[in-house]
Amino acid sequence: MAITGPVTGADGFAKRLRARDIAELALFGDADYNGEVTAADAAGILRRVVPAEEFTALQEDIADIDSDCLTDAADAAGIQRCIARLIDELK
Repeated sequence: MAITGPVTGADGFAKRLRARDIAELALFGDADYNGEVTAADAAGILRRVVPAEEFTALQEDIADIDSDCLTDAADAAGIQRCIARLIDELK
């Protein structure tokens, strides 16, 4: 798992957060961080799969909607199914 920069905890000690910890605070499936899960997120995931686009560790975690540790066409298809309201929610 990717590690992000140091963060100071409530106890004053610096600690590192894993990208997955940060991803829990983000909107699942929102790979472009715009606050919405849209077809653009699915398209971005497909560009990453090709690979025409690189993702950060955080984007990888947020885009992995089926939690199989891969960001792939299955994740993009799941986002498209959610947008089309064929499924109720991601995750």
